[in-house]
Amino acid sequence: MNTFCWMVVAIMVILPAAVAAAPGVSDKGEPKREPPLWGQPAEGLRLSLRSGQTKYAIGDKVEVRMVVQNMDTRDRDVVDAHPLFIFDFQVKGPDGKALPLSKRGSEIQETMRGVGKRTLHTLKPKEEATLNLEFGEIYDLLTPGEYQVIASMDVHQQKDSEKWSKLTSNPLTITITEAKEKKDE
Repeated sequence: MNTFCWMVVAIMVILPAAVAAAPGVSDKGEPKREPPLWGQPAEGLRLSLRSGQTKYAIGDKVEVRMVVQNMDTRDRDVVDAHPLFIFDFQVKGPDGKALPLSKRGSEIQETMRGVGKRTLHTLKPKEEATLNLEFGEIYDLLTPGEYQVIASMDVHQQKDSEKWSKLTSNPLTITITEAKEKKDE
């Protein structure tokens, strides 16, 4: 067999294995789709919902970060307060149903409405503000499975300070495992 034929055979054998092992490709040869890091921009701002890991055991501290970035060419003011005062969360449990705030989460939210400290924080262009929230404190994440979370917040419309727009985050998936299972390492 000539050299050309051997090269074709080698490519036919090696290429499928290389593609299957390549990062960003699924077992079916389709590109893996990473979840978006940011939600859709609104009024010169964008919102990201993030977590340091994707898997937690029941009872673990589930830390979630809300990151607001100014994509505008001018300074923008955002409210700086407890995340339960600023953000609305849509959380779906493993059964696909909306998950209500835990008893503790409801207490915190009521406290924030009554006496919550609110200040304005000015974000310069491209600057970010980050707020952290221990998510397991405000939602009962006690059933193993995947939880889908989306955060949203109201922002002043740039052209009319009396009107508001909704800024929505990317979706975040948090997986809760049995306490004895291994988490992300």
